[in-house]
Amino acid sequence: MKYNIKISFKNLTKLFIGIIISLFIIFTLYSRLDLNQLKIAIRDTNSIYLFFALLITFFIGLISSFRFTFFARKFGILPYPKVITSFKSYFVVSCFNLILPSKLGDLSKGFICERLDKRKYPNSIHIFTLYEKISDLFAIISIFLLFSICLNTSDTNSLSNLIEKKLIFQIRFIYFFLVIFFILFTFLSPSFKYILRKFKKINKKSRFREFINFYSNLSIIYFINYQIYSIMLWIIQILQMLIFGLAVGINLFSVYGVMALIVSTLVGLLPISFAGIGTRDATLLFLLSSRFDNPNILILGFLLSTRYLVPSLIGLYYSRNLSNYAFKA
Repeated sequence: MKYNIKISFKNLTKLFIGIIISLFIIFTLYSRLDLNQLKIAIRDTNSIYLFFALLITFFIGLISSFRFTFFARKFGILPYPKVITSFKSYFVVSCFNLILPSKLGDLSKGFICERLDKRKYPNSIHIFTLYEKISDLFAIISIFLLFSICLNTSDTNSLSNLIEKKLIFQIRFIYFFLVIFFILFTFLSPSFKYILRKFKKINKKSRFREFINFYSNLSIIYFINYQIYSIMLWIIQILQMLIFGLAVGINLFSVYGVMALIVSTLVGLLPISFAGIGTRDATLLFLLSSRFDNPNILILGFLLSTRYLVPSLIGLYYSRNLSNYAFKA
């Protein structure tokens, strides 16, 4: 019990520091705006696009839940959570993501499923949640690299040329993403079990044996299907961000527009702010201010934050079922 209290206090401390940093960044950014222009930008927001983008939040939760349940069964996790349990846990962990940095609350999905269903699931479900987390990062970096292939410096009048001048899209930065890509690919690949088996000391420990058993159930076909599914899931999330942009008059339907959104998303995952609020907004300003009005960019930053805030509010409703319980045999 003492350990749990210590962890909770540590998380609350990080939450408080993150909120302070986010408020400081937001205050600094908004203090430079003309309030009249901000009011006009808010008034001109397209409510139809806004409603449709928010509606996608539920769709993302549904397909994420289906992915968790379907592949948990395919990876040999028996028993496995039902889709409705995975759906509830998707939103509940969003509450934890507001407290824990870098969306680490996602790693608690297995425990949340246990509490929702009031039963004990195999330990491999927790390995699976880690695998899912890394796969999501792999998916978004894969999309970034795919779009980087389409870089076109000949178009001097488009958003692409304006954004490419930013340091963040230089060749060295893309090489950095390539390194991360191959590291994540190695961890996600079924062949990773052969790497684990080379460490004899690790193989003697039951927890690491569970990793080997997990990868033993991960065939090449399941691996490919899972990564394709994850990439498709992130394409939908990027589409949601693009629609949020249209809602405030920012058209990012281009190679560089998508890359800018991906970079702002990754920066928002850095454990230095509250749910990426502030750091994500500052990144968007850095990348888009030469093309779009600052009030519209900051409103877009707020709308992108709703991708985390809205699910957490829904998660509060489902979290009422997370009371103490005894596991079913």
